[in-house]
Amino acid sequence: MTPDQAVGYVLIQSTAVSNIVNGRVYYATKPTTEILPSINYYDLPHKRINGLKNPIFSINCRAGTARAARDLGTVVLEELTGSQGQGKYGTVNGPKDNFDFIQNSLIIDNGVKNETENCFNCPIDIMVITNE
Repeated sequence: MTPDQAVGYVLIQSTAVSNIVNGRVYYATKPTTEILPSINYYDLPHKRINGLKNPIFSINCRAGTARAARDLGTVVLEELTGSQGQGKYGTVNGPKDNFDFIQNSLIIDNGVKNETENCFNCPIDIMVITNE
């Protein structure tokens, strides 16, 4: 499982996230006809640090109100960030293979942005540290 697949799998498998977005989690591009709330995420440029791979993802949490977008962003952060003892870490057992998270960290919380009249985005950037 690649880092982007692992992030998507964690988001889709999370009951807290699924209760809000109903499976509307997209990688790389957002759909042209968007139903809210939804999440789309993509890779940002990154480098290896001390031999560890550290992909960075921008996760866009969209909803019909600013409060709903912020609430979705908070749920995503609670599910993904942290290190041993909190957040998602260790082995994620996927349907075909596994992925080992060493640590996930919040890089930037970009607040809430009003994209259109009825669409608000709470974009957050996280770094996934893995030894793969």
